[in-house]
Amino acid sequence: VFDPDGLWPVIDNARQVGRYLLRRVWQELQTQAQDQTAREIFNRIAHWHPDMVGPAGVPLFDDDAAERTPPPMLPVALAADGFRASLFSTLTTLGIPQDVTLQEMRIECFFPADEASRHALEALSR
Repeated sequence: VFDPDGLWPVIDNARQVGRYLLRRVWQELQTQAQDQTAREIFNRIAHWHPDMVGPAGVPLFDDDAAERTPPPMLPVALAADGFRASLFSTLTTLGIPQDVTLQEMRIECFFPADEASRHALEALSR
């Protein structure tokens, strides 16, 4: 998502999406400091988007309620070459996994946020 050569340029609300996802990665690091994958992801984001991370390596967040308490769903607006779609994303984790591998699993699903987006996405799949 954060890669300037990937999806980032077509995300209309990139600042909102970026801050939401950066907060998630930061929270992972606070609870699992030894998670090298999360650390690598955070460092890569900081390299690509230094405006989102302060000089001490801590994410810069706006001081408003949405920043302190992220919403349960992430709205994502995509726009490229006349294509527009509004989506929302949900991230699922397993609360009490029976296997340590499942504890680290994250499943992200995107859904159309409106009828126009549903039709636009269906047209892409044909």
